[in-house]
Formats: sequence, C-alpha cells, structure tokens
Amino acid sequence: MSIDDYALAKLQFIDENWSAYHRRLNPLTTRVYRYEDVIFRKEEWLEDIVDYLKLPHDADAIREIAKAHDILPKVEDPDAHIRQVRPGNFRAHLAPATIDRLGRELGSYLQAYQYLNPTSYGESLVFAEEGEAATRLFSCFS
Repeated sequence: MSIDDYALAKLQFIDENWSAYHRRLNPLTTRVYRYEDVIFRKEEWLEDIVDYLKLPHDADAIREIAKAHDILPKVEDPDAHIRQVRPGNFRAHLAPATIDRLGRELGSYLQAYQYLNPTSYGESLVFAEEGEAATRLFSCFS
C-alpha cells in the first residue's frame, strides 16, 4: 500500500475519532495543544500546563526540562524516534491530489486548529483555550 493509499484509507477513522473527541470532552475542562505547540514552544507549553492545573512549580526547572527535550532534527531520519518535527513535511511524501482530498474532507478540523495557516506555527500556543473560546472551537464540530 502506498503512503497516499494509506492516508486516504484513514480518512474515515480520523474523522470519526476527532468527532468523538469533540463530543465527549467538555471544552470548559479540557485543555488542547497542537503538536507544534509542544515542539516549538516547550517552555511556554509546560508553564501553561502547570498554571492550568494550579501545580506548584519552579520556573528554572521548567526551563531546564524544556531545554533538555528541545530536539529539532536538521534532516529527516525515518529510523529515529524523533524522525523530524517540521510542519508541512507531508508535502514531501504525499501526492498533491491526496493533500487536496485530505484538506477537503478534514478541513473543519484543519481550520479550527489553524493548520491551514502555516505562518502561525510556533508563534504562540494556539490551543491553550478555555471557557468561551474552547466552547466555540468545539461547537464547530457539532
């Protein structure tokens, strides 16, 4: 099976799982982060988690943990645990027709999580949302 066939075969699975995720989690008590938030904003992400959970913490410890796990490979290594982390890598592996179909069929999720605006990757935590903002995000999938 080609990577394009595999990606397209997973469309229904992805849609069903994201739909279930949004139906079952209460946006008022759920904190959502994008992959890019974790990769490019580790320190800010960790600070937000401990603040959100109201946990005691040490800013220096958070900084050290973030620094120790700030792994950004320069080239893709398919055999490595962290093979690559750059947004948009799918363009190197999927056919344009596959990308178009994924975008059409999963567009509501991609739009809601700001994946259709690649300039925002890594600029700030995108989905440290709560309250009304999280409710709006989740309601677009109802």
